[in-house]
Amino acid sequence: MNSGLSATTCAAELSDDHIVALINVGVDRALSRTEQHANSKQRRTLCSILIVSFNTKDLTRACLLSLREWHADSEVIVVDNASRDGSADMIEQEFPEVRLLRLSHNIGFGRANNLAMKFSSHEVIVLLNSDTILQDNALSRCAEFLLQDKSLAGVTPRLIGVDGIEQNTRHAVPTFRQTFDRFVFGRPMVSNGGDFWIPGTCMLLKRSAVEASGGLFEPKLFIYWEDADLCSRLKEHGYRLDVVDDATIIHYGGASGGGPNCSAKPGLHEWYTFGRHYWFARHRSLPESVGLWALEFLDAFRCMGRGIVRPSRRNEFQFGLTLLKTLTRKLIGLSPTFAQSDLKGRTDEQLIQPNRRASTPLIDANLTDVGIVAIGRNEGERLKTCLRSLVRTNAPVVYVDSGSTDGSQQFAREIGAVVVELDLSKPFTAARARNEGLKALTSQNPDLKFVQFVDGDCEMTDGWFTAAKTEISRDERCAVVCGSLSERHPEASIYNRLCQLEWRRPVGKLESCGGIFLGRIAAINQANGFDAGLIAGEEPELCFRLRDSGWNIRGIASVMAQHDAAMSRFGQWWKRSVRAGHSYAEGYAMHGQTKERYRRKEVRSNLTWGFVIPLLSFVLAWPTFGLSLLIMSLGYLRLWLKIRKGRIQQGDSSQDASLYAAFVVLGKPAQAQGVLKFALNRWRGISSRIIEYK
Repeated sequence: MNSGLSATTCAAELSDDHIVALINVGVDRALSRTEQHANSKQRRTLCSILIVSFNTKDLTRACLLSLREWHADSEVIVVDNASRDGSADMIEQEFPEVRLLRLSHNIGFGRANNLAMKFSSHEVIVLLNSDTILQDNALSRCAEFLLQDKSLAGVTPRLIGVDGIEQNTRHAVPTFRQTFDRFVFGRPMVSNGGDFWIPGTCMLLKRSAVEASGGLFEPKLFIYWEDADLCSRLKEHGYRLDVVDDATIIHYGGASGGGPNCSAKPGLHEWYTFGRHYWFARHRSLPESVGLWALEFLDAFRCMGRGIVRPSRRNEFQFGLTLLKTLTRKLIGLSPTFAQSDLKGRTDEQLIQPNRRASTPLIDANLTDVGIVAIGRNEGERLKTCLRSLVRTNAPVVYVDSGSTDGSQQFAREIGAVVVELDLSKPFTAARARNEGLKALTSQNPDLKFVQFVDGDCEMTDGWFTAAKTEISRDERCAVVCGSLSERHPEASIYNRLCQLEWRRPVGKLESCGGIFLGRIAAINQANGFDAGLIAGEEPELCFRLRDSGWNIRGIASVMAQHDAAMSRFGQWWKRSVRAGHSYAEGYAMHGQTKERYRRKEVRSNLTWGFVIPLLSFVLAWPTFGLSLLIMSLGYLRLWLKIRKGRIQQGDSSQDASLYAAFVVLGKPAQAQGVLKFALNRWRGISSRIIEYK
């Protein structure tokens, strides 16, 4: 359970001798193998290597040097958890090939690895502590071993300390019986045959298996037991774990927390205890979990009693007091106080700080066959930020302007984008803008295979193009790849916060996407592009036609861009909801009679909850003495509870789920207004005009 040692918040308290020993041993072993490396004919399996760094500057340097020596072709992503020793600056200056995610706050080992995985692209993911040293081609051997067996989800090499002693890599899966024996008789916990878990010190995982088992690490666990929880989930989904005995790496242990015994520190022990109870509650039976509570409380009072009776054991009294405090907080539903930061509603992606190296290009895959189409109208500074993030890719960029008056066209030309200005005599729609942009892009670059669509209020995220292109290239029938969006200022207004909740997208096969995605040009052309007559909802409608033609839509666990909704007023949110209702009605009118009954469910729900039920309730209020209004209120409450439950199951906090559900219910009348607006315009033979909320 000590896998999170490289992400703790304690300052490193290693002696200079220990640090020098590890660096000298590791670097000397790695560099002395230069000739062996040059003559090696072993095929290297490309991996995404994820490292979490916290105040381990010298050790991290040694680790990255060994990676440069033995895995120069692989993708290396380092998340620096707000180090105070200059680690991030060192990585940026000395290892330009590394993708550095510099955080403003320490978010812990588990969440930091989750964040790094969003920016990764390969099937094999390597979780590697910053206090490890590669001494040969161990990772490639482990990766090949992992990929040879479909039942395997994760493997680890053997771990050797700087003292030459082998460390345990087959950890016993704890049971109440083993815990009781250790508590009463002091017996060590030993793994039972094949029932073991592997540590996160160096863990190689299949991305597909991780996604199938519910994701990488549990965000609630700041440090400790997150690897045990992951291994348990993988096994519960039918996967196996193993140790590759013919591969070894050097591991110091506990570098960021002050050495191998750092879990004895009060703050870290809080998280160790919290994680143990979380694991038992999630993966063991209720009687075992209750039994653990009893043993832990007895242990707390026993340690405190020893400390009182024998003053020389004062440290035991402190240990027992910390344990009692942690158990009490856990019992009433509170997390440990240690290492908690007030993030003010910001997501982990929004904690990423800009790197300090000037003119840093996006470190992405070869984009020679990718073009970019950006659309906008009077986006101002947001467009400038967007285009700057695009031209750094060296991919051809086309900007389509829908009648801006803020100088957007001139800036786009100055920065190197091709500008297409739409004909003012025709109605503006996002669909029309994207079609015109794609036409201009392919006419000048006929060999392009893929196109990235982006709105002018978004800034593309470093790593998205690599992940998206890798995914779309895996499947020749994949037409669209999309990820999630991160709202730039969710704390600015409740409406921005709602957008942040909306931007989350599931991973895997999808029915539709939003306006920001990487698409296969051949598939889009085969479907005749977007329907230029739609004032909204043109992306899901295109996806419907693509799916109907046998193409696939895929969602991946990567952040595409930072979005800036800039909504501060209720009226803006209401208009946006009206537009959504209008798009549902348009889609239903076009494809509602197909086998899929496209948008039928949404239109019915909006009309029922947003128009029919309120109308009947108010009409019947007088003859029913207000009973109809009470029934309507109870109906809305039931709808709110249902939506809230669904969002919690998707991973939202109770507060976010409550907020989201409340505005979904509140938005039903607005969306019903959009449905009725479309129906009225259609009956009158009038073309709908774009509904702008900004």
